[in-house]
Amino acid sequence: MKRLFLLLNLLLITASLSAASWTPDVKAYASAVFSINTADDNDRLPSRTAFALNIEASPLAVSFSSHRLSSGLRLSITSDSLEYMNTTLLGSDRLSVFIGYEKAFGHLAIGVDAGIGLALVNRQDIMYAFLDSSLTLAWQLASCFSVNFRTGFVYYRQRFEIQPGIGACLILPPGDRK
Repeated sequence: MKRLFLLLNLLLITASLSAASWTPDVKAYASAVFSINTADDNDRLPSRTAFALNIEASPLAVSFSSHRLSSGLRLSITSDSLEYMNTTLLGSDRLSVFIGYEKAFGHLAIGVDAGIGLALVNRQDIMYAFLDSSLTLAWQLASCFSVNFRTGFVYYRQRFEIQPGIGACLILPPGDRK
């Protein structure tokens, strides 16, 4: 009985893997960054505004019919915040590892991802860890190109960031299944 159960599970796994296709992608986003101080109530300006450029690479991405699982790296370059009362919040260069899920509905797709990473503050020798996640709405214009609307969320050192942005995605199209 155990052998039959093992054989059926093995057949189920191989059948599902034959329906999967490898679909890596590269994405680039431009975002506004709204940073909110979550710890200091006496801050003269509890929120700051900056800009960011995000580049994502998902070499480990697998598609099953309308579902897509991915894992990859995200590089973010955040500018210093706009100056207010002679103060700015310094920007940073960030690198994170993430996992994501996407569900396609025809030419539209909705995706979520979550990750963890390290950042290096501009003009300082300071590093910090952060958690990030995002919600993405993608509109596929061609089989290998889509326009993405992304809202990212980042938490670090008692600050919370919201990053609405727009970007493009280049996807390696799945091979023919003949």
